[in-house]
Amino acid sequence: MTYEYSENDRFVHPHSYMYTQYGGKDFLNEYYLSRKKCREKIKDILKSEYAGLNQGTFLSECLDDIIDLSSASPADFRSAIYKLLKESEPISVCNEREIRKFFDDLEGRESIDTLDLFREITCLMLLCNESDIPLFYDVLSQFINKYEVFKKIFSAYSVHAGKFRKSGNEFMRPGYYILLSFCALYYYDKTHNLKFLNSALKINDALCSVAGSIEDTKEYAILYISLMKERDAIQRLMVKKEVSL
Repeated sequence: MTYEYSENDRFVHPHSYMYTQYGGKDFLNEYYLSRKKCREKIKDILKSEYAGLNQGTFLSECLDDIIDLSSASPADFRSAIYKLLKESEPISVCNEREIRKFFDDLEGRESIDTLDLFREITCLMLLCNESDIPLFYDVLSQFINKYEVFKKIFSAYSVHAGKFRKSGNEFMRPGYYILLSFCALYYYDKTHNLKFLNSALKINDALCSVAGSIEDTKEYAILYISLMKERDAIQRLMVKKEVSL
């Protein structure tokens, strides 16, 4: 048995996941080995990038932290992602009012850059109280549903009556999917809503199928962290369900 979901380029040849049967422990073993191989490939790429950077730069410090995140605390994950996106240390916690204002300010806009949108949503999630995480349910659900149906996230969206509608045509940049996957996994970690874990697994299947061809070092770093969060989530779920390999 092979883990077919990350074979080929799943952005060019998306998997439908229709009528997928559970393959038991053999399937879980192949999934685990496939993901481990992908994480190791990305870690090697990050090490290579780190070796070529001038030491003491902000990016080199971030990569140095991320490469050693094999047993990181949740605070380490939050700090590493925030620093990559903002090139600064995390600031004070944001509150419900600030989150609602962010979403209110999107209303009526005709073209919102998807990367910018996902970066801001990610940072808000990292800075907010755990009790405010459900405020992100609607927007994340909309984009997860788009991926589930079309297997595509586009470069720009308009917003009307709280609904995001495609206004850009490009959909191949990995960064859209990397940030959406991270947000879905972070949401799952705080709420245990399996819908978000399920979608993140599918998105990461596609991302692992193109690991090695991503051009942006920061995107590699965030994907690496996302795959580690996925690993931890699956391990906890297996313990809960008393499944062992």
